[in-house]
Amino acid sequence: MALAAAEKTAQYRHRMRASGLRQAQLWVLDSTRPGFADRIRRQVVALRDHPSEPDIRGFVEGAALQIEGWQ
Repeated sequence: MALAAAEKTAQYRHRMRASGLRQAQLWVLDSTRPGFADRIRRQVVALRDHPSEPDIRGFVEGAALQIEGWQ
């Protein structure tokens, strides 16, 4: 008899925990939501002329360099 979906999920989570991982849930902005692009565009324009922009850009670019090659 095939395992129920809940049983399969429980077994999968058990295997993941046994391998040293734990579950985490993240909420991120929904890029498919109407108005998302406009919201980002407004934020970019507001940041463009901000005195902290060079520092923020350096931080973001530095972070991006650290993730190259991740698998």
